[in-house]
Amino acid sequence: LNQLYLSYDLILNLTKDNHFVNKKWVSEGRYMKPKIEGPFKHNALPLGSMSCALQNILNVLNPPEIPEDIFEMEDDSKTILGMKVIRIPRSNWTSIDAAVFLKDHFPCSRFIINTRSNMEEQIRSFSKNLHFEVNTTYLTFENDFLKNMTEHLGDAARLIDMVHWKEDVSILNDVVSWLGFQNCAFDKIPHENHDGYGADNETNMNVGQHCTYPY
Repeated sequence: LNQLYLSYDLILNLTKDNHFVNKKWVSEGRYMKPKIEGPFKHNALPLGSMSCALQNILNVLNPPEIPEDIFEMEDDSKTILGMKVIRIPRSNWTSIDAAVFLKDHFPCSRFIINTRSNMEEQIRSFSKNLHFEVNTTYLTFENDFLKNMTEHLGDAARLIDMVHWKEDVSILNDVVSWLGFQNCAFDKIPHENHDGYGADNETNMNVGQHCTYPY
């Protein structure tokens, strides 16, 4: 979430206690228009105007495979993009702030929030794989933040616990259905980021021959 927090901080700088976003509206005929104020007479920024820019950043970070002949690149406009974030910024950003930011700027997205209730196991994982020492106070804060954020995201989020889903693939398959995929089911769970950042090159995963997403 660190990168998204930087975006949040940028937008907050534009919108808080200044005139870039003006909440005063005036009547002009049949329509309401934002009133122009401020020393530079800058037009008010419409709510949500930063959303396309933020979504485009994710698009840039997830490019399609580039062929040798650039003119043979396929259109991937229907590709469903996803990203993984693993850290919560230490800031004044509350779980409510995070949820409102995500809903405002990624309104069509769904969020899978992963926690790990076995904190001792997570502490060992941090130390062994990331060489980063944490304690239960730190992890309790992170887990509470994620749980509260999930609650405020409402139907747009699903909370899962790694302690349970790593032993029960049906939990992940329930999430797959919730995301909207049809005829899709994991038959096994690969172990990515093994020993830190390693890839799982041994597990042959199959989600079904007729797996699809209805556009």
